[in-house]
Amino acid sequence: MAEHQAFTPTHKTLLGITVVLVLVASFWSTQSSSAKIPALPIEPLVTPTSAAASTETLPDAIAESRPDTRTQHHEVQSGDTLSSIFSSAGAPGSDLNKILEADVEYLALETLQPGTQLRLTFDDQDRFTELALVLDSARTVFYTRTDDDQFEYRRMEADTHWVSEVLRGSIEGSFYVSAVKAGLTAHQIASVNQLLEHRLNFRRDLRAGDQFAVIISHEMADDQSTGKTRVEAVSLKRGSRTHTAFRFEDGNYYDQNGKSVLPAFRRWPTQTPYRVSSHFNPNRKHPVTKRIAPVVCQGSWNLIHFGSNKPRIAL
Repeated sequence: MAEHQAFTPTHKTLLGITVVLVLVASFWSTQSSSAKIPALPIEPLVTPTSAAASTETLPDAIAESRPDTRTQHHEVQSGDTLSSIFSSAGAPGSDLNKILEADVEYLALETLQPGTQLRLTFDDQDRFTELALVLDSARTVFYTRTDDDQFEYRRMEADTHWVSEVLRGSIEGSFYVSAVKAGLTAHQIASVNQLLEHRLNFRRDLRAGDQFAVIISHEMADDQSTGKTRVEAVSLKRGSRTHTAFRFEDGNYYDQNGKSVLPAFRRWPTQTPYRVSSHFNPNRKHPVTKRIAPVVCQGSWNLIHFGSNKPRIAL
């Protein structure tokens, strides 16, 4: 049998040191595993204690507000009268009389037509306070109750501008039919007739193939038409002759030579010729509205002298 070699003192010393180190390492590992990790403090969530506290942070823009007025819209229909409109809206007839008194100088309510827009406003006590008459997209007339329980007239107008277009056509049949095909309205055709009726006869002088051109301007409030138009220029070529009319900045119309195309005096004292059934009376009233009908001057003139002698008039 082989003989075992005995440990030397040096080997015994190293072996003892190794055993001691192993025991120390085992003890340290046990202590580390049994150590506890301290818990981190957690702040509690803060919540509103009531619904009132939560609504205090809402923006004012979404807070509900009770309106203190109401407005009733009405579009004038055929057969409507101001009296019937006020009655259906619950506005007193006495207030209508006060409004008509405030409108005497302006007569804005004189020509109500189907399609006209009205707004009647009532306060929080359901008392009628204002009538708004929408003339067009740029103009509105208000009749507002005052402190003395009357109504005052107020007119608001927006800025407007004019946009022009050229309408051309040729005579095929009557001038009216040809102008309608070119895009002119009945009112614009009447204006052209008025401008050139003293230069030619639209029934006898026109021939098929005669050319015409009309410049029409449309009044605009922003990008919306107010419905108002005006004739800026007219050119009608009849054979070798051309008739023209141009609107000048003074509102009058002149031909290419600068001569007025309209006579100095009008045949009728109204914008539209009516059959005269009685003598002129400046105090004659409308049979329905009981108001004096407006008349226009028969010519453009200024009174430069008035006295016991004959008045002198400057045209």
